Amino acid sequence: MNSFSLTNNWVGTATSDVARPVYRPTTSINSYIYTLYVSKTGNDSNPGTASSPFLTIGKAISVATSGAVIYISNGIYIEAITISVSGIAIVCQSMGGVIITP
Repeated sequence: MNSFSLTNNWVGTATSDVARPVYRPTTSINSYIYTLYVSKTGNDSNPGTASSPFLTIGKAISVATSGAVIYISNGIYIEAITISVSGIAIVCQSMGGVIITP
């Protein structure tokens, strides 16, 4: 298993060709203002709530502003993501249960 680190507090491990990044925010989750949800059963036209989550991480990031927590449900997300807003926390449902690969 190879370790890697990415910018903006992203850290993780790589096995084979799949990277499993984990975001470790420097600020306590309790200080964030609102929550957006992403699930493989969601839809990007949803409002991103727990009962009506987004389908893609990119959609959640595109509507998130500073102070948002994005909860990602288990699944394989095949998308390249770019975070351009500071102050966003990304939380995965379980270690190894969320895979993000471009």
